[in-house]
Amino acid sequence: MKKKYKIGLAIILLAVIAGSTAIILIKKNKAKQDCSNSDSTSSSNGECKVDLSSISAEASAASSAGLVSQAASATVQPYLYTNDKYGFRMQLDANWSGYRVGTVLEESGAVDVYAFEIPTKDTNYQSGMVNIMTIYVYNKSGQAQSGSTTKIIENSKYTFAYTIWNQAPSDAKLTDKDIANVIASFKLI
Repeated sequence: MKKKYKIGLAIILLAVIAGSTAIILIKKNKAKQDCSNSDSTSSSNGECKVDLSSISAEASAASSAGLVSQAASATVQPYLYTNDKYGFRMQLDANWSGYRVGTVLEESGAVDVYAFEIPTKDTNYQSGMVNIMTIYVYNKSGQAQSGSTTKIIENSKYTFAYTIWNQAPSDAKLTDKDIANVIASFKLI
């Protein structure tokens, strides 16, 4: 009986991995299309770059990387995100209801990458979640931040940077200004 249970569990795990891989590939392809259809500037690695200081532009294709696992090192509380691993926090408003944070696999040169997603009913987002922003953690002494990210702050060990969504879903309550306010609340702890 235990052997059948283990085999069944292994099959389910493989199906989840295969499904996650398919979703990641779909998101990457969609993000590339969104970048080419937006007013953003495209970088050599396929991401879009946006200047949040204007708060009017649509944002980057961080969603192309895809959410792959829950961030075990992060503490999530209503309206406050705290990352104990790298020692930072941000204030979130009520429009972030139901958000989740996960680590992202990508080749940006970052030590860690955290994708912030919120629920959506927009059918263009098959997973039911949309990536709003991505926080990149770079070694201060190591590789420089990617050209597609915008620096937030640095400490003695790390440089923190971000990208924001490429295109808002039709039912989005958040605006680029709301995201800018969250970035402005970024504090080292």
